[in-house]
Amino acid sequence: MSPIDPLVRPDRFFDRQRWDWLLASSAAVVVVLALVSGAGFVAMGWVLADEVTGTTTVDNPAYVPDWVCEQQGEDGPTQNACDEPERIEVETGEVLWDAWADPGNVGALFFSVLLAWPLTAVALQVVSRLAGGEGSFRRTLAVAGWGMAPTVLEVALVVGLWWYQVRTMALSSDPEALVGQVEGIEPLAGGAVLAITFGIWQWYVWTHGLKHGRELSVRAAAGAAGAVAVVSILFGLA
Repeated sequence: MSPIDPLVRPDRFFDRQRWDWLLASSAAVVVVLALVSGAGFVAMGWVLADEVTGTTTVDNPAYVPDWVCEQQGEDGPTQNACDEPERIEVETGEVLWDAWADPGNVGALFFSVLLAWPLTAVALQVVSRLAGGEGSFRRTLAVAGWGMAPTVLEVALVVGLWWYQVRTMALSSDPEALVGQVEGIEPLAGGAVLAITFGIWQWYVWTHGLKHGRELSVRAAAGAAGAVAVVSILFGLA
């Protein structure tokens, strides 16, 4: 078996592999995709933060309100911080990076990719059942996971396009204006062409996976996989 068979020759791939191996390997594919997605998200934030220049003012975490200092007197435990200003000037890129690389954001993305796997499998199981398919959910889960494999390449391309857009833009140092610029980059970086292209690629893999895993004709499998692929494309374009 060639390493690219799952992506370019899925009919032969699903026909020749054992389903227990396909399920285990599909889990590995999804975990790799989740890791790549998280790393890609962090890389996009780093590129953006590195390009942003200038400073902005933010609340000073060390600031102590005047009324606290007055109540505590000269010997109070926070007296040393009473001379701290209420707001301080910091690098805009640092503020952006701290918000972007928050572990909660990266973790949410990681687990959303993992969650997408069983949800996609359920959708494929239902539509293939309506098309007359038979076979266990474990097989459909394997098909769903392998169909997500092209997305690894899509993430890499999105990060590359993001890097190009950011490097060729004059980014504002004002946080509010910068948010508007970033929102303008997203459609270009995500790219309708990428969403449609990789959605079709997923449809191709899912079609042959359902053909073997759910014992369907190519036509019936294509229809079932196509319904799920359309939804996937629409999410990509949203």
